[in-house]
Amino acid sequence: MESKELLRRIDDLSARAAQRSVITHTAFLTPAEVAAAQAVHLARAPVFHGGYAEAERKMAFFLPDWMEESDFTSEEFIAALRVNTPFAAPTHRDFLGSVLGLGVERDAVGDIVPMENGAYVLLSAELAEFVRSQLARIGRAGAQTCLVPLSEVPRPQYETREISFTVMSARLDAVTAGLFGVSRTVAAQAITDGKVALNHVECLKPDAEAREGDVIALRGKGKAKITQFGGVSRKGRQFLTGELYI
Repeated sequence: MESKELLRRIDDLSARAAQRSVITHTAFLTPAEVAAAQAVHLARAPVFHGGYAEAERKMAFFLPDWMEESDFTSEEFIAALRVNTPFAAPTHRDFLGSVLGLGVERDAVGDIVPMENGAYVLLSAELAEFVRSQLARIGRAGAQTCLVPLSEVPRPQYETREISFTVMSARLDAVTAGLFGVSRTVAAQAITDGKVALNHVECLKPDAEAREGDVIALRGKGKAKITQFGGVSRKGRQFLTGELYI
């Protein structure tokens, strides 16, 4: 969704929730769209849910004034479909392609969480029964499907490699260089060329400040997370630890 279109949609949903005293929501947003939505200043900020705590693709929910966030549950709007493929090991692309092949729009599908011999597919609840009844194959492999509670969706297990290095400052170019093993000059050029995303949003400023917990992606190199800023060395360089997603 284009940025201006997304902002108009958010304003409209926010106003509708307040005026009609009902819950309104977006379709599933990409991580970049979630970040853009979080930056919008509204009288009441939306809440974001993707079906489980670590979800990357999320819906933005706008609650009426009478509802507290603690009383809200996304079960009515997001469904989890467990897809078993006992005789094959399809890829994420296979699962997504098979669901979209049913005529489902991309923004009606959330995360796809792999499991042994299958995956959990997060979906817009209004389409869940249709997908469950129609999804008979994933690629060339036969599939068995059933709807399950969101609480059954496991936390994804990512393979990471820990890396440690030092930087003179927390500038984005310096941290990117350390995380991905490139020179600071190369990192700075990649940033100005639009090849670096900070917390899923393109960042064009080499001197932007990186913080603990930030996720940095470098096109062609992968994605990494800053896990800790440590102490300072005798030469005044700051210790930093990160995780590189393999």
